[in-house]
Amino acid sequence: MSPGSYRKFYILIFLALAVCGQFLNAQTVFDEVEDVNTQIWLDYNPSWIINSKTQIYGDIGARTIIPNYWYRAIVRPAIRYDLLSFNERTERNRTWQLHGGIGFFYTYNLEVTDILEIRPFQGLRVKIPNRKRLQLVHYVRLEERLELGFGKGTSEFSIRARYMVGKDFLLPGKILRQGLYLPVYAEFFFNLNRGAQFNDVLRLTPGIGYRPNQDMRFQLDLSYHRRRPSSDVKFRTNDIVFRFRVYQRF
Repeated sequence: MSPGSYRKFYILIFLALAVCGQFLNAQTVFDEVEDVNTQIWLDYNPSWIINSKTQIYGDIGARTIIPNYWYRAIVRPAIRYDLLSFNERTERNRTWQLHGGIGFFYTYNLEVTDILEIRPFQGLRVKIPNRKRLQLVHYVRLEERLELGFGKGTSEFSIRARYMVGKDFLLPGKILRQGLYLPVYAEFFFNLNRGAQFNDVLRLTPGIGYRPNQDMRFQLDLSYHRRRPSSDVKFRTNDIVFRFRVYQRF
């Protein structure tokens, strides 16, 4: 990136950290009601265009929680199939996409048994409405979760559905030419059978991103996660998640 691009990126990080500080101050309100945790997620998301309709992508990531009582490593390869041909000039017209892949989540726990979760998924991504001034992305996924506990030889299996809706807001005028955008998404989780895994219920994610060129972008999200320990437990937790992502297309 050019020196000017680096300056824009530093401004992006500064603005995001300022917003994050406000969320951290607000946690004291949650502490009076329910359990509140802070998580940090780091992701690298590469992708390769195979042909006009097919793309291989994935993410490699690390996650932890504060206070630190677990660390998680993630590898999740996937493939995307566009029902319309890939063309930069007709990006808006690529409305329907099929997704499939498998995720590997290894959790190193400081106090209990380590866990490996194997998570195949299948998804459909649609833009409705798909107009020049208004585009909403809808992403529906089905996940099969096989969780293996080391040491005790335990295992859990569950199936869940996920529905995400959101939009990237491009900033107008001169700011738009600088490549800044504001992603805003909401995601809902539905358990299709009973399971003992820790389950997400709701995620609300505002963020800020910077795209220096067509093949690279940086994004910092600040998410609110509503969770519960298992399908049979009513107790909920409120998690604040700071997530930094790097996307690179080859």
